Amino acid sequence: MLSLAFLKTLRREPGRGRLVRQYFFVFLLLIGGGLITSGLLELYFRYRESREQIAVVQGEIAGGAALRIAQFILTIEAQMKAATVSRVVARKGIGSEYQFELAKLLSIAPAITEVLAIDEAGRPQAYMSRFRVAPSADTRDFSKTASFTQAKDGITFFGAVNFVESEPYITIAVPIERFPGNAIGALQAQVDLRQIWEVVRDIKFSAAGYAYIVTRSGDLIAHSDPGLVLQRSRTAHLPQVQAAFQPNPTVPIPKTQLGLDLNGQEVLTSFVFLPNLDWAVFVEQPLTEAYRSLYGSILRTSTLLLIGLGIALIASGYVARRVVRPLEVLRWGVERISTGDLNHHLDIQTGDEIEILADEFNKMVGELKKSYGILEEKVQQRTAELSALFDITTAASQSLEVNHVLVEVTKRIKETFQFDTTRIYLFSGPTEDLHLRAEFGDALENRKVFQKGKGLLGRVAESGEAIFFEDIQSDDRYEKLSRSKANKQAGYKSLGYFPIRAAGNSLGCVVYNGRQARKLTSDEVRLLTSMADQIGVAVNNINLFEEVKEKTSQVEAANRELLESLEQQTRIAEVLRAMARSPTNLQALLDAMIVNAVTLARAKGGVIRLYDDAGTFRFVAQHQDDGLAVLLNVPMRSDEESASTQAMRERKAIHLIDVHKEGPSFRGPVDQGPARTVLAVPMLR
Repeated sequence: MLSLAFLKTLRREPGRGRLVRQYFFVFLLLIGGGLITSGLLELYFRYRESREQIAVVQGEIAGGAALRIAQFILTIEAQMKAATVSRVVARKGIGSEYQFELAKLLSIAPAITEVLAIDEAGRPQAYMSRFRVAPSADTRDFSKTASFTQAKDGITFFGAVNFVESEPYITIAVPIERFPGNAIGALQAQVDLRQIWEVVRDIKFSAAGYAYIVTRSGDLIAHSDPGLVLQRSRTAHLPQVQAAFQPNPTVPIPKTQLGLDLNGQEVLTSFVFLPNLDWAVFVEQPLTEAYRSLYGSILRTSTLLLIGLGIALIASGYVARRVVRPLEVLRWGVERISTGDLNHHLDIQTGDEIEILADEFNKMVGELKKSYGILEEKVQQRTAELSALFDITTAASQSLEVNHVLVEVTKRIKETFQFDTTRIYLFSGPTEDLHLRAEFGDALENRKVFQKGKGLLGRVAESGEAIFFEDIQSDDRYEKLSRSKANKQAGYKSLGYFPIRAAGNSLGCVVYNGRQARKLTSDEVRLLTSMADQIGVAVNNINLFEEVKEKTSQVEAANRELLESLEQQTRIAEVLRAMARSPTNLQALLDAMIVNAVTLARAKGGVIRLYDDAGTFRFVAQHQDDGLAVLLNVPMRSDEESASTQAMRERKAIHLIDVHKEGPSFRGPVDQGPARTVLAVPMLR
């Protein structure tokens, strides 16, 4: 039965905003925030993916341009090397007869403007030019030039770019070999790089995109706009040029970054370094041109985001009008009823579940009004029944626990000496057999009792003389002294038995096992013997304690029963006293019941739950644990799984030792923090 005390818990706390405004903005925040978040994430990832895709495409274009330029230079190198393979060179070496090979080279390599054959001494022997006449007597000495010495070593020489009337040229020298590995001179050519301009001019990838080639010194040797080359434009100050040559890469891998053009405008640039030529090939386009498609995509996504946000705003208004406002009317009606106005009627006409809820609430209030008249009589009757239990009392006392000395000692011995297993056997029983009292480590065997004087264990415990082995697998003494093969079969090697003595009497034995062969030092033997003696002292103390405990156990049992009886009677009396003081105040009675129940159970905290006529399990009282106070505002249905609902269904007390092991379904609707044990007792009538 739902009472007015419960209805008061539904009253609105001071300072809270109106329900309509609160849920309207929450709904708007959830939907709008989700749309904004998803839209921003979509914009962010699309921006990154588009940038990466543009960089990859432009990098591939730069790589293709570098490949074509490198192919151009390699073709010229191959043509020059083909000209050095001649029967004239093989028979007579480099001479005037080689002039024909030079003329043929000029005919097949239009980019070569002049070519010179140099003998082994570094003297010119044959010369051919497209624009100049060969000198009558060329006495120049090339023996110390970089081009000749490198070609003489069998390595192709690529010289620095030089400009003749603003036109770029490069010197290429290849070795002339009579046979492989025997260089007898060098073939040096002057190559006109204007042929590369056509390669650069043919690179088309966007309306405003362009390509160019730069040397390490910053000289522009080719550009989609040839006029910039003729003007001797400098590019060393551009950030992309500095990045291309510092540090100097050794593998031509395309790289893409933001840079500046010659006019200082931002561009997206991709470059490839050509290590043999010490050049860098650049492919660039203005940043606005590169990101034009990306900006369009962002604009479309932003437009869709704004449309979705507008729809969310309209949906929020609709929900606030159709759902939240009727709920606000329902809450205001509950406040009226909680103040004691049982004549108030909820008038909600929404045609949905909210209207059904209001009708059910009106029925509940009608039933409450009928039952309230006889509530005082029932409370007085229940008080009289509980008062009859006032004379029943019990008491409890705490029992002393035996100190687990043996377990701690076995653990300490194992950790100190790094044994695999440590055990303690003590004499006990009418036959004074050796019983296993403590063990730490591997479980060796199922046998827990040994006869006195039998086997190594029995003889050591009886004689009081320690025996230990370095390796029982190879020690003949173990075969003679012991018939048991369990330790050897288990793979143990080191083994020892140390007697436990006290007051001149043998009390038992300490046994250790190890899987590694080990010889105890004299210090270890002395320490282990001392530990065994300490065990003897502890065993004597335990025996004395057991004797005293046995004599006092009967007295303690009687005292415990009296204390438990007295404690229970005292707590019941407190509840009855609360009922006597305020027989009509149900909340005061519930508070007194939970306080005394928590005290009697020595619990961390507790709550009282009551069913209402709607079948809802509500929380009406709590004690001690402030964390449980949140349960007062969290109703629970009768079909939910928890210790409380199980106790009501089975009509008996439910005791869960550890709710974390019982499963999450028994923890109730709210996380109870570190609480583990739950006792649920049904309230029956």
